[in-house]
Amino acid sequence: MAKRENLYCRHYHGEDADETLLRQMWRLRLDYLVLNASEEQDWRTFSSLLRRPDTRLITFWDDGGILQGYFTFAFHPVSHGGRSGLLVHSK
Repeated sequence: MAKRENLYCRHYHGEDADETLLRQMWRLRLDYLVLNASEEQDWRTFSSLLRRPDTRLITFWDDGGILQGYFTFAFHPVSHGGRSGLLVHSK
């Protein structure tokens, strides 16, 4: 049976994320997607969405410090029928 590696979770505010982190996330994303836009355009869109102040990044790292996965959450206050709420988008 193969040895399981531990994964470590880190949390970042999107507006505080540096380009190195975002590039690691973007490269991992490219491993799983076929792009419909140029890499340059995809990077601009991806990084601008993740850098917003209403966005949180949850990342998972292995023992060697290699990014293995992530979630992103964007929070949007909403009002409907006189009630306030919070819409959460997760990817």
